[in-house]
Parts: sequence; C-alpha cells; structure tokens
Amino acid sequence: MKTRTFGISNGTSSLDGGLPLGGGSCVGSVGSGGSGGVVRLRRLRLRRGGLLGLAASALLFGQSLAAASETDENLEASARGAYVFRTLLSEEGISMEVSNGMVTLRGSVGIGLQRELAEEAVAALPGVKSIDNQIVVKPSPPEAVDELLALRVRTILGLHRSGRHHAGRLEVKGGVVTLKGEAENEAMRTLAAEYAADVEGVTGVKNELTLASPKATEAAAKVGNGHTAGAPGVAEPAAEVDDPSIAAQVRMALRAHRTTRALKPGVEAKEGVVTLTGYAATAEERELVGRLCGDILGVRKVVNKMTPEPESTENQ
Repeated sequence: MKTRTFGISNGTSSLDGGLPLGGGSCVGSVGSGGSGGVVRLRRLRLRRGGLLGLAASALLFGQSLAAASETDENLEASARGAYVFRTLLSEEGISMEVSNGMVTLRGSVGIGLQRELAEEAVAALPGVKSIDNQIVVKPSPPEAVDELLALRVRTILGLHRSGRHHAGRLEVKGGVVTLKGEAENEAMRTLAAEYAADVEGVTGVKNELTLASPKATEAAAKVGNGHTAGAPGVAEPAAEVDDPSIAAQVRMALRAHRTTRALKPGVEAKEGVVTLTGYAATAEERELVGRLCGDILGVRKVVNKMTPEPESTENQ
C-alpha cells in the first residue's frame, strides 16, 4: 500500500486549502484512500471549534462580570448618596459592600433603631437582592439610660419635619424629655412634644419651645389622607430626599412610635408621594398613621388606602 505524508505547519494544512488551525505542527500518514486523513482533519476542526467556543464563553463571562461589577458600583453609590446615610446616619461610620446585589452592612451604632434604619434604607433601593446586616449596637452601662433615651428621641424627631430642628437641643433626665429652642409655629411646637411623648421609655415631656414669630398660627397640619403634606409655614430643605429614604423613614417612624408600632401597613414612595395600604383597627388609627407619614421629611402627599380590619369569622 502506498502511503503519502502531509504536513501541518505554520498553522496551515495542505489538505484544507491552507485553513488556519491555531498554530503548531503535525505530521501523519494515511492510506491512499485518504479516509484516515479526513477523520483526523475533522477532529482538528472540532478541536479548533471547541477552543473558539471556550474563548467566546470566556469573553461573555468576562462581560457579565464587568456588567455585574458596574451594577454593584452603581448600587453602592446610590446607597451612600441616600438621604438617610448622608444625614441621619452620617456620623455612625457605617460601611457597606455590594456583590451581585447582595449588600453587607458593617459598623457600630448607639441604639438598635439606627441599625434598623440603615437596613430599611438599603432594602428600599432597587436592585438589592439580600442584606447581611452585621452592624452591632455598642454596649452601654446601666447609668446611661437617659443618654440612650435621648439618642432614641433625637433619631425619631429627626425623621419628622416638626421635630428635626429640635432633635439636637433636647435633654433627658429620669425619663423626662425637655424640648428647647424655637418652633416656627404652634403646630410644630405641639407635634414635636407629641412625637417625643410617644417614644418608648419617655415618662414625661417639658415643652419649653418658644415661637419664632408672633405671627405664627395655631392651625394643625391636615395631612395623611390625600392632603398636601407639610406643617404650616415649614419650607422643604434644599437637599432632595430620595424615595427609598422616604419609605425607610416612614416605616421606621411607624415602628418607633408606641401608638403605631403594632401596625404594619404597606408603604410605597414614588416622587415624594407615599401610598399606604393594609388594615387599621379604627378610623382614628388610620388618621394617625396618615398624619405621621405626612410629616416625614420629603413626603409631598399621602394617599391613604388603609381599610378597616375584616371581622373574624371564627365565631360565625
């Protein structure tokens, strides 16, 4: 049987019209029928196709990683730029890491309310898949009861238009909160005292707030049920409050106040408009929830869709 040799060198084959094979050399022999050479050549083609497929897969994988990394960077930037972290938690030194939409929070805070607020602010951001909250609450001695209560009251007042200006000027002694400073009007003065009295652990409130102007009115803010939010005469701050921060503040305010903490309404914020859903035991409870939400910084309007709780059918 006659044999002939073929060479594959410099990445080309004489049997395939000089088709590139990716480099290297190979010498083989086939019978005069050439069937063995065809089989071997097909194997080489398949091998080349497999390598090209792996390269394409690696390229796509790299592009996916780059896209995921960019998404994580944008998510982290959104979290760090959120109103809650820029203002209410700016001095707490909370750090965060984002990987594939999974957010890890670290750091230490003075009270559990701040830890919950950080988690709520991140949870409300679009693109967050899960949260690992590793923030710890600093241990405190028993004699620091009033100090911790003051921090709690300041945090809650900081959520509201009517209380945020007085949050840093209050004192607590024996569970009694003393509010100091000036209120823009009587409505703000009254609401600040009500919010402080509604905080767990507060036994009394001394309202020493004075009116900043003799022209201040005593009209109460009618907010919470389709009315425009905001206490009378109170201007919105220059800094914009993002919707995730608004939703987080609403949830935390309802959870922190004794009169509303048992309620768990659905909260949705879009362009400053907060929509409340769920159940309220009474019309007064529904009104209270709406009023508290309407006084949250950044809320422009409240659409209160809360309905009476359905009657139990156990005894029917």
